[in-house]
Amino acid sequence: MIKDQYSLLESLGEQVYFLQKSIEEYDSGVIIEAKRIATILRILFHHTSKSKALLYLLDDLDKTYFLSTSVPYSENNLLTHFGLLNLRASNDGAKMKARLSKDITFSRWVTFDIWWNEIIIKDENSQTYTRKQLITKIANTDGGAHVDDNTTLSYENLKTGKGTGWYFKGSNSKIEQHINSNVAFESIREIAFEVLHSLKNKYPMLDIKIF
Repeated sequence: MIKDQYSLLESLGEQVYFLQKSIEEYDSGVIIEAKRIATILRILFHHTSKSKALLYLLDDLDKTYFLSTSVPYSENNLLTHFGLLNLRASNDGAKMKARLSKDITFSRWVTFDIWWNEIIIKDENSQTYTRKQLITKIANTDGGAHVDDNTTLSYENLKTGKGTGWYFKGSNSKIEQHINSNVAFESIREIAFEVLHSLKNKYPMLDIKIF
């Protein structure tokens, strides 16, 4: 039985509710909620021959503009790239955190295809990730919807911060340490922020709250 437009909007409202709840939990310190966030994002956007994205069923993927808060990626940049995150340093070291702001000079509204396939990460070994690749990696292999024991070192290093290529020595330590941040999960958090803004702009009837 094919769902009608009203039923699909109802399903979208449910997914937005789940997304907001997972964001609240993540922000309270339950960082494994990033896996559930990634799974919800996959439901909304990842369209294949075997599974249809919810926004595709609503016939809105190509009609919706998405907020990108990522620093634009440049192939000429020889450094690592974590476009959705800010670097925050303190006496105890440094962390990379989700930006959670659209009021930045490089934020822009783009088509779904550009947003979905924009490079947002380049690690210290020049491995790149788009939003699509990061979301499906977490949802499909790291326990969002499935668990795969054949994960990659690149992804694992994103989770520990080693993949950033950045090292700091805090004032209380003589040892240089890599950034202690799960940049994969923090990037997912920022993507969720972008998605809430984008859906709120497209579906005002859903009364979406921004986190």
